[in-house]
Amino acid sequence: MEWSCSKYRPRATITPVSVPPQGPRGHSGLLWIHLLSGRGLKPTGHADHFRDLYCVIECDRIHKARTVIRTGEHSFDWDEIFEIDLVENREVAFLLYTWDPRFRHKLCYKGTLHLSALLRESPVHSLALKLEPRGTLYLKLRYKSPTQTFQRMPAPSDTALFGADLERVLVREDSGYGVPLIVKRCTEEVERRGLDIVGIYRLCGSALRKRLLREDFERNTLMANLSVEHVPDINVVTSLLKDYLRELPEPLLSRSLYDMLVDGLSVCLPDDPDGSAKLMFSILECLPKANLCTVLLLLDHLRLIASHCDRNKMTPQGLAMAFGPVLMCHAETPTATVDIRRPIDIMNFLVEMWPNKRSEYSFRCRMFFNK
Repeated sequence: MEWSCSKYRPRATITPVSVPPQGPRGHSGLLWIHLLSGRGLKPTGHADHFRDLYCVIECDRIHKARTVIRTGEHSFDWDEIFEIDLVENREVAFLLYTWDPRFRHKLCYKGTLHLSALLRESPVHSLALKLEPRGTLYLKLRYKSPTQTFQRMPAPSDTALFGADLERVLVREDSGYGVPLIVKRCTEEVERRGLDIVGIYRLCGSALRKRLLREDFERNTLMANLSVEHVPDINVVTSLLKDYLRELPEPLLSRSLYDMLVDGLSVCLPDDPDGSAKLMFSILECLPKANLCTVLLLLDHLRLIASHCDRNKMTPQGLAMAFGPVLMCHAETPTATVDIRRPIDIMNFLVEMWPNKRSEYSFRCRMFFNK
């Protein structure tokens, strides 16, 4: 594959000298990255005889995505797209690794983009990023602010799954589970093969594979193929689940309930964890039946994920960063300001306080829908 270099603006790895326009905490929202190719990636020494390279994308030194391995001499074509959640991030780094029998994953090249300077110019870029110690990475990126990310547009048709009203989906599916099949099936698949995956729900999968899986679910939610043979990367499944929740026309935790949770969290006492938990859980019970059952399933699921944090490295705080905004944020107008931090704090509290035993809450959900 040949790329025309003329339209890609050279970008050096530099240190930022100004405060990011979103404030000292950095940028939140979604960052669409199309990683095209690497050129001029010559071996760094006579002892290097690599032929295989892959790229890891990091935000503030935290892994967010990884490409497949490509083979080449000096030129490598990835042509992969990722949609990365940003939560108060300041920089995006691209690290190119090869497998080395002595050093395992050996870092060969690195380039960094500082979001403050980059996004001040434009939200859309085609870049030729200079790497250290040599070489160039060609990529495109497009940034969506929290206001754009959480506009929650309604579904384009009455038969659509993504963007459809939760109650309408449950009536149409008539599964008896009390939650959308996509939520039930995706969480079950993650629990089947993703509990020990480092960075589960933090890492994103290929946008192309995610789109294909999304089309499967739009055709038939019950028959969509989630098997490891069809979807080898479990991060595609987790990314799709977050997209579904982000695109609900109303947040799963509605605006009125979110305000109640904010007030409740403000009066929770550190020396009374049981009382604080009861207060927050009683607020959740004010949700509509469909929302409540879906929230109960997700909290059971996230608590299970967090219980394996010694292996998957996903603490309640990490899971809260992945799920707080998609469950609570809503930009009701094109100029609305979206608070990312409070939903994360609320979600962190809920996951930390949620009981490990699932039976009581699952039973209550079934009881609601069997009345």
